[in-house]
Amino acid sequence: AVLYRNVVRGNLGLGIGCNHFSAPHILGNEVFGNDDSPLGEEPSPGIGAKHGAAPVIVGNLVHDNPGGGILSSAGEPQGAHGIDRPTRPTVRGNVVWRNGKVRPGVSSSAGGSAEGPVLIAGNFVYEAGAAGIALADGAFGVVEENMVSGSALTGISIRGSTALRLNRNRAAGSGAGGFAIVEGSTVREMRGNAADGNQGPRFLLRESRIEDPGERGAPGGRGE
Repeated sequence: AVLYRNVVRGNLGLGIGCNHFSAPHILGNEVFGNDDSPLGEEPSPGIGAKHGAAPVIVGNLVHDNPGGGILSSAGEPQGAHGIDRPTRPTVRGNVVWRNGKVRPGVSSSAGGSAEGPVLIAGNFVYEAGAAGIALADGAFGVVEENMVSGSALTGISIRGSTALRLNRNRAAGSGAGGFAIVEGSTVREMRGNAADGNQGPRFLLRESRIEDPGERGAPGGRGE
């Protein structure tokens, strides 16, 4: 499927959802004001993917969705035989802003693999109510050339996950530090990042390791 140049707004639920091994192209849409919190549950994101989906999400405007911006997660194994595979979106060139306080602007939880990582590249994420960009809970991802500004929490967070490449990102004006690599995470390559004007450390490394810092002054090795 190709979803191209639509306006998706004001729904009682998430704006665009990708399930069950789907692989749509989601291109040039504006997604805003979608909220299912009146149903008594935590709100869903503007664009979401789970259950092994592999969408290509490029050039969208995603804003003012209380449940987060562009998020992916594992979902539950499907069918009588428990068929599953990692959810593996490509998230490139989107502008994501003001998407609530409970989830990141762009994130993957338990998504991707070493052979097929989640790609988060060239996005502009600002005024996130939580982290700007996050890999969490065993995700494998490539995070490159993103600009993150004004996040309430960390600009870019790698938590219990593997970043195959964490290169040429900028985190500015975040409320809890620029980059956080924590909870047993591994970064295999880290080059050309910048952190400015954050209310916390520029780079935090805790119980994790960076195999190739790639730049003078970046943390390397195993941190405490």
